[in-house]
Amino acid sequence: SSPLTSLPIVPTIYSDGKTVSFDANTDLSNGNLPSDNNNYTFMNNELQFMMRLISEGYESPDLIIAACGINDTGVNTPTYSDESFNSIFNTDRDSMSVHIKKTIGGGLRLNIESLRDVYKKSQLIVGLPIQTAYAYFRPYLPNTIQWMEKMCEYYSVPTIDAYRQCGITKAFEKGWEDESYNGENSGRYLFDGLHPNSDGKKLMTNFYAKEVQKKFIEFN
Repeated sequence: SSPLTSLPIVPTIYSDGKTVSFDANTDLSNGNLPSDNNNYTFMNNELQFMMRLISEGYESPDLIIAACGINDTGVNTPTYSDESFNSIFNTDRDSMSVHIKKTIGGGLRLNIESLRDVYKKSQLIVGLPIQTAYAYFRPYLPNTIQWMEKMCEYYSVPTIDAYRQCGITKAFEKGWEDESYNGENSGRYLFDGLHPNSDGKKLMTNFYAKEVQKKFIEFN
């Protein structure tokens, strides 16, 4: 909606050229987590920032896309099972342990429910993570994808399948563990085997735009 872009957002950029902060939101620093990061997979910073925008005159967004990554893919999340899935919901949300919050299922539950609490009229979409060149991540990704898809199905949240459909594949990417890796131009769409380069960002932008159009825009 146009109101989302009608008010200026002026960040403070520090001398290192990297750190960004917003007045009246001390928890947000370039999207980084605060020092107390017990809710590591919970988007507390982003939620606080978006709530601040609304309090300052911005309207609620029509659409919220949560594009998921893979940094903690193999750290805390158990292998998917119906029993593990159901156990996520046996605890009151506000009483969830730090351990559960750090799992894919627990983190998504917190994110989805919190976003729906704050933005009751906004359409929420979850974007599945993209493929990676790193061999140590790849074995965990099918389990990660299954957790995300099951959780989104439970909440009736549509997904965008960047993992299988966006056009980024491990076959054409190189990461630091590859002996032939020589910097940003080593891969086709990923500059380090994990994060999109300029061409990757264009590819992802076009892919997401087309997916949103197919899912939500009515054609006469």
